[in-house]
Amino acid sequence: MAFRTATSRRFGAGILGIFAVLLAAVLATSQQAPVLAATPARETAATAGLAPPGTNLLLNPAATAGATSAQGWDAVTIPGWQIAGGLPAVVRYGTPGFPKAAKSWPANRGNLFAGGAGGTAKLEQQTSGTPKARYGIAAWLGGTKTSAAELTVQFLDTGNRILGTATIGPVGKQAKPALDYRQAAGTVPAGATRARVTITLTTTLTNWNGPDAPQTGYDYATAGDIRLTLSQPASAPPPLTPPAVNVPGYQHVFLFYFENEDYSQIIGNTKQAPYLNSLRRHGTTLTNFYAEEHPSDANYLALAGGSAFGVPLDDPEEENLLYNIDAANIGDLVTGSGDSWKAHIVPLEELASDLASPATTPNFAWVSPDDCADMEGCGIAAGDSFFKTELTAIMSSPAWRTQRSLAIITFDEDAQDYQHPAQRVPTIVLASSGVKAGYQDPTRYTHYSLLHTIEAALGPGTLTANDRYAQPLNGIFDSERSSFSAPAATVSSSVASPAPPSPWATRHG
Repeated sequence: MAFRTATSRRFGAGILGIFAVLLAAVLATSQQAPVLAATPARETAATAGLAPPGTNLLLNPAATAGATSAQGWDAVTIPGWQIAGGLPAVVRYGTPGFPKAAKSWPANRGNLFAGGAGGTAKLEQQTSGTPKARYGIAAWLGGTKTSAAELTVQFLDTGNRILGTATIGPVGKQAKPALDYRQAAGTVPAGATRARVTITLTTTLTNWNGPDAPQTGYDYATAGDIRLTLSQPASAPPPLTPPAVNVPGYQHVFLFYFENEDYSQIIGNTKQAPYLNSLRRHGTTLTNFYAEEHPSDANYLALAGGSAFGVPLDDPEEENLLYNIDAANIGDLVTGSGDSWKAHIVPLEELASDLASPATTPNFAWVSPDDCADMEGCGIAAGDSFFKTELTAIMSSPAWRTQRSLAIITFDEDAQDYQHPAQRVPTIVLASSGVKAGYQDPTRYTHYSLLHTIEAALGPGTLTANDRYAQPLNGIFDSERSSFSAPAATVSSSVASPAPPSPWATRHG
């Protein structure tokens, strides 16, 4: 299957826009942490559902669950860990540019958490049940002249007070790149009920969101094989499973994908984007939403296919409109579930006839503006005007007014203008029913979160570990009382009269 991605946003002059997603044919021996001596309590603990002494209490400690970044440039979903800052990635040991171990790196060590292209990165995880016991912590930590890694464990009580802290590292910020094994042990403070584990991957570089950020500002700090053990039985970590999905079903999902604007350049900018901002009171604004990398293409791939697929940052492929990726995409899932989407690149003008009836309106539609209306080429105001015309037509259609329809408005990346935090982009979600009105959701989301939400709304399944483990937009959905339709006075004349179904957009189920 050939996945021709670049054409989903680039097209010939004279076409107002694109209404498509993608093409149908697209897309042995290891060092241990200070393992504390096991006691006869091991069998009793196992029987009681507790982790025996010496068990690693962390989920995904070696970054082996989930996807990896082929070159380290793109942020990925990291199961089991919460991102507290930056745009961390996961790379395989030996990926060019990353530190190597001074000694041999055992094959069963897994992958490496990497700092990424968003400045200093932090990943956190909490464990429950830390009895009075001896603890052991360990990790492989790596850094370069401009980066360093460390591991910190904070022991907390029920009131979230920090009763004690243990740190190993930092490793790095020295002339020669290093990846070293560090460990420490101590006693859990009395009264501690859980532990918060933090991986900090720091960088002294400052050009990590400009035009050359991936090359000149990449954070090469790394960490791997993170371990936290106790000398007494403790609460076993839960199975690593994808996050719960609480997304209602929708018959139609409309995706608008604009380009290269920071969150603050759109949200609140009522002068240049009055229409888009007027919609915020009718839907939900995602205030902590992030793209995956610079430049654009990987972000399109992430939302359409669940991965950046190792697309390089430079010529020839980033500028080659015909490069192919053999992978499944959201269109394949939608088709496989018996629903419809746009099967090839078509002029945006055909949207009007599609919207004439629910039967001819695709279940999934990717509305792509041209290089002027994308908010990058001719400015924010031009994009806002384009958006008003097209969304008004959608909201005036029978599919929106009589069926359950969802509209997502997002951007591929930020403006590459040294925005901190990097890659925070505006995203708004509206629906004919079921989305909270005037709500601001502070949950950290990515394009993989959007993909997971679209998959859940239409019901076709997931594509990769990136979308499968990404947090869906559970918090934005409300009761059926929340609904939004365009006023009758704004009905577009282009959809006033029914038109025959187009031969390439069919409705199934």
